[in-house]
Amino acid sequence: MTSGSRRGCGRRQRARAANGPCLAAAFLALALASGAGCGAPAAQSVSSVDAQPLAGARRPLPEAIRGQVELLRAALDAGEDEQARSILEHLKAQALADEDAQGWIESFERLLTGRELARQVRARLASGPVLDDPSLRQQARVRLWLEIEHSLQEELTLSSLAGRVGQTLEIIDRAGSFQVDAHNQPFLPLERVRVPPGMTAEIEVGVFEQPLHSALAVQSYFRMVLPGIQLELGEQSYSVRALEVSSLRTEHVTALFPLQRIDARPLLEYLQQPNVHMPALVERLVRIDPALRAAALEELLDQALGVDRVVFAARYAPALRWLSGERDLGAEQEAWRAWKALRVERQNDPRGALELPESADGSGIDPMLTGAKERGP
Repeated sequence: MTSGSRRGCGRRQRARAANGPCLAAAFLALALASGAGCGAPAAQSVSSVDAQPLAGARRPLPEAIRGQVELLRAALDAGEDEQARSILEHLKAQALADEDAQGWIESFERLLTGRELARQVRARLASGPVLDDPSLRQQARVRLWLEIEHSLQEELTLSSLAGRVGQTLEIIDRAGSFQVDAHNQPFLPLERVRVPPGMTAEIEVGVFEQPLHSALAVQSYFRMVLPGIQLELGEQSYSVRALEVSSLRTEHVTALFPLQRIDARPLLEYLQQPNVHMPALVERLVRIDPALRAAALEELLDQALGVDRVVFAARYAPALRWLSGERDLGAEQEAWRAWKALRVERQNDPRGALELPESADGSGIDPMLTGAKERGP
């Protein structure tokens, strides 16, 4: 069994009342299917996406609408759904009697309607501790489930093909080494999950293990994609290529560390000491209050970009990766300087805002480990 292995892939579903504002979720931009194979949805903003090809594509394309259809295709490929809807409405207003033309129009109508429905669906991963074995010291176990809700006024039924759950583990061992491990686990198809309006459907994903032996801290990123989505609303059914579920981050720390929250000051002061030891650095890092994490990252960046490059690589880079969630940035100051510039540039642009990964319970640290008391209900 690998450290990221999943147990108990159940299919228990329950619905509960939605609580608070709609959950933030990231979705794949859906574009017109053009024969492209299935790619990696999480890595692209626009893809050729419909689980089913256009029914109208089986009909001859009348010359009378060829130009408008090409414009419609281009708008869909670019993710410009509003423009595509406008072109489609213009086609419909022509009241064409040609059956082939009507077939194309109806197919585009179903495609756009399916995409519009998909935008009203919100899906995210959620987690909770597994505390069935309080004596367990070699690993922490976390239970994952999928939450689905929507803003429609009637019940929605959702199905999907088999998907995958990606888990990336970041481990800081007691020697101060920063290690990364990744796993992909299968997720069984969803079969007609009913989601009433104002309710949240919950579907079990499984139990994942986080290795804590010889580790000071373990951070897991979970990502999930549901392919081949079928949405049923009333007697109508619509297909879209895939739905990306919002990601989730969990953190586990050694039981030797206290759980009291701190701000960035103890970390920043310690980093300026002549001798820095990784256990003490990590202890200050993982205890930063989640509400202060963004501000702490800004302060850490400012201090880090002004130090010697050797010091940066040894002390600051691991702290920056952990705090920011930017796993792909290494130990080069220039890479982080460019990332900071991009962050500042996008700060006032909600479409491109750089956000810190979401923690499992909003706290930034999960009470999974032996010796730590569970917080909250």
